[in-house]
Amino acid sequence: MSREARARAWLEQRGYHIVREGARAEWIGYVDARAFRKVLVADFLVAKGPRRYVVKLSNPMQPGPPMNGSRLREDVYPLAVAFAANGVLWMDPDRQTVHEMDFEVRSPASVVWRRFGHRAGWLLSGALLMFIWLHRA
Repeated sequence: MSREARARAWLEQRGYHIVREGARAEWIGYVDARAFRKVLVADFLVAKGPRRYVVKLSNPMQPGPPMNGSRLREDVYPLAVAFAANGVLWMDPDRQTVHEMDFEVRSPASVVWRRFGHRAGWLLSGALLMFIWLHRA
């Protein structure tokens, strides 16, 4: 049985629904007019209840998950963002181990207040339009 088949069976036995296998996305960064591209590959996209995960199978030569900040930022975090996942499951089907990786981005207060201001502005604009619409002659 292949590693992928063992991983699929393990996930399904534990209640994960396989949404897609071998999903791909492309990350593109720009510096001036120069583009830098990277293909992001998820071995599986799975769902369990309301949560969605990217599943990445470990390399047999390096079975553990990436445990340093640069590998998490460069290899794992883009997967979670590209596939709009709640986290990443780093799986070793040979050892039957899974590591759940999740991310939290804490924005500075200035960004939080700016978002709040934009949302409050849209809310107030909508309320004003509703008031005008309800009280038209």
